[in-house]
Amino acid sequence: MTDKDKLTHILHHWIEHNEAHIEEYRKWAMTAEKEGLKEVNKNIMEAIKGVEEANASLTKAMKAVKH
Repeated sequence: MTDKDKLTHILHHWIEHNEAHIEEYRKWAMTAEKEGLKEVNKNIMEAIKGVEEANASLTKAMKAVKH
């Protein structure tokens, strides 16, 4: 396996890993909201946005490796 192949593989892994975290974060953001913890919900949702932005950058990187 070439380094380019390894890089594509690890980028894909990181994206999937982040998606799993996002799912869990959403669950806990909703729990916080149900508990009346609006600030906690807001902060978790901001974290989700950051991870989604990271995934967008990682996706661009993965596409660039393939070219």
